[in-house]
Amino acid sequence: MSETIQELPPRAIWLFFLLRIRRSLVRSVGALLGMFIFAVSIFLVAQNGEAEVIFTYISSSLNGISVMFAFSTLLAILLGYVLFIYGWAGIYVSRFRYQLTNISLNIEYGIIKKSYSTIPYDKIQDVNTRRNVIERVLGLSSLLIPTASSSGLMPGALLGLSTDDAEKIKQTLINKKLTNNMKTKEAKQLHDKKFVGELKDIIGKATLEPTAFWIFLFGNMWFIILLIIGIPMVIIGLYGLFGGSLSVAALFIVPVVALFALIAMWTKLVHRNYRYEITLYNIKKESGVINKAYTTIPYDRIQNVDIHRNLLERILGLSTLFIQTAGGIGVVKVVSVGLSNAEGVIPGLSKATAEKLREHLMSALSSQRKMGQGL
Repeated sequence: MSETIQELPPRAIWLFFLLRIRRSLVRSVGALLGMFIFAVSIFLVAQNGEAEVIFTYISSSLNGISVMFAFSTLLAILLGYVLFIYGWAGIYVSRFRYQLTNISLNIEYGIIKKSYSTIPYDKIQDVNTRRNVIERVLGLSSLLIPTASSSGLMPGALLGLSTDDAEKIKQTLINKKLTNNMKTKEAKQLHDKKFVGELKDIIGKATLEPTAFWIFLFGNMWFIILLIIGIPMVIIGLYGLFGGSLSVAALFIVPVVALFALIAMWTKLVHRNYRYEITLYNIKKESGVINKAYTTIPYDRIQNVDIHRNLLERILGLSTLFIQTAGGIGVVKVVSVGLSNAEGVIPGLSKATAEKLREHLMSALSSQRKMGQGL
């Protein structure tokens, strides 16, 4: 990536437009709730025989206004609002700029209130890629860049990048960080020589163990709810079946089976889309079915590596690797498999793989501390 000022692709307008529309729809739920409460209040007043004044006022206010005119006015207002949001998104994208310099990532954004953000490379903790449904449809990606000073605040972010640009910028940021932190070329060569030998058995992309499906299934909140509600329903259905009532059996058993099938299929997709990769300088993780999440954890950000095994994991011979990083926001404790989407958590590993990964990560951390530098 050059040091010239870069802009977002034109199709990023649709991303900001749809995000703003989605936010407006969420807010409109509150307005609809208020209208519902108002309607209920009128109904309660009418029940007490005190609604005549209210209805007379509403009737006189609407007198002479046709339904078509009211509908056309409402439609015009909605269309005007949509066009306004689209225009806002176009101006916002046109004024969004970023630049990769020798020492920092500079971001400029805003329409009325301009903001200028500078993120030094040596303060970058992780570089993560996020792609929600809208971004995947538009072929866009977002980079989230937690820094050492974020401590719970929103990290640096580049939204609306093309997928190729996002990957290039991500790699550039990682390379810039490595270059800034590397004191000597000999130290880098020493690190490469040391760890290439250690990584020959585990380097590259890998998937989770097949039996990890059960970890994800029992970590699914909806599956637990289904068990709590479904078991009594199945018992009632079986009681009806043995009693000769097929309708009762179908009413109580079929919905439970159908819901279980849907949850199982979704869990299988989650399991199949969960991957991790070991490289020379970092560990990467990919997860998500609809909203994809790509996480990169450089070795120099790792503070500690733990292995957790709950009862189900011990039965299945699996382990969960928990990686604590300097860029982590807050304290995360692995108390259940439901935390498998956390940034530094990799579930569903075999016991041997988890031990090998932990040994490698701690060896890399120890080596870097001895060299007195980040990688």
